[in-house]
Amino acid sequence: MHPLTAERRQAVDTLLADVRQLVAAGSPSRETLATIAARLEQLAAHQQLFSPADFPPPAADTEAGQGGSTRYRLNPADSDASPALYLNAINPGKASPPHNHTTWAVIVAIAGQELNRIYERTDDRSDPTRAQIRVAREVTVQVDNVGDSPAL
Repeated sequence: MHPLTAERRQAVDTLLADVRQLVAAGSPSRETLATIAARLEQLAAHQQLFSPADFPPPAADTEAGQGGSTRYRLNPADSDASPALYLNAINPGKASPPHNHTTWAVIVAIAGQELNRIYERTDDRSDPTRAQIRVAREVTVQVDNVGDSPAL
């Protein structure tokens, strides 16, 4: 195993052990999520562990005129241990439609910027096949906004 790969694996395993301890009591509070964000920011600061050569974004889709993204799982997919940790390599201009993570998420940046729109549901939930939503807030995730990472 390449030394950098082993170092990355150790760093990821250590972070996830810390996160498991923080969420052992159940659903995390906003304070706990902020602590997790700070811990993720510490890991992300080791940019040599997450080089674009190891985690490249996909080739831009020139026919559609849009870029794309690739999601890399950093802990083994067959692992029974949760949570999962992903690195998303995103081409500039890539947008995602509104979606529900179905659980909590913490997002930090290694490089570049990512605009996150946080939505809230405004309908009465009477129709399970439809939802009315509005943007509640926007957060730009980037390296220099340490301590301001959104806990979604």
